[in-house]
Amino acid sequence: MTPIRTLALTAALLGIVASAAPVFAQTIPPLPTFPNGPPDATFYETPENMRVIGKGRPRRVAQSALIGFANPGNAFCPAAEVTAAVGSAKPCTLNALGEDDISLVTGLGTFDAKLTIVVQEPGGAVDSPEAVIGRRRASGRMDFVPAIFHQIPYGTITGRVRTPGEDEENPPRFVGVFRLPFGCSATTACYLGLANGTLDLLNPVAVNANEYAIGFPAVRFDLWFVQ
Repeated sequence: MTPIRTLALTAALLGIVASAAPVFAQTIPPLPTFPNGPPDATFYETPENMRVIGKGRPRRVAQSALIGFANPGNAFCPAAEVTAAVGSAKPCTLNALGEDDISLVTGLGTFDAKLTIVVQEPGGAVDSPEAVIGRRRASGRMDFVPAIFHQIPYGTITGRVRTPGEDEENPPRFVGVFRLPFGCSATTACYLGLANGTLDLLNPVAVNANEYAIGFPAVRFDLWFVQ
């Protein structure tokens, strides 16, 4: 497999401006663990606009559009709403507009996203689903330390999902990982491996054909709901 040293990303690939970032080989932060089993939802970033602001304490701020897929029976894909719309509890498609604000001094930041739950409209359409059956709002915190300071192509996320207009005392909480694509050979883009809730730095996996957006390998977000 690809030697571990080839996993180091440049600041240009990440879209991040940072000075004196430690070399990946010098120190590897403890790897996070996630719930065992497939993710409850997976999102892919399509376009993103990013800029760096703040002279003394620079921050990376960005806006992006994402498309996601969720299993029925969780906060992103309520089975009752899906069944009412299409007659059975099928996986959901989610369209999201998100914003993040990450310190390039600490590597930590926040995010906020507005999501619509969509299904395929009647009539045999073959493009992406677009009939809205629900709305959600997700927000929380991001940890970009591995990518910014150690040049390891991943970061973590924690947050909650709310339904606009509803007064939820304890909205569902999720944890997740975003995996940044990187070149693992001259012709192949890869993500870090992820199996049984554990990231694998030594065995990257190739970006699948359906994980590209208009020819570009997409950043991938995997999320799990937790108590």
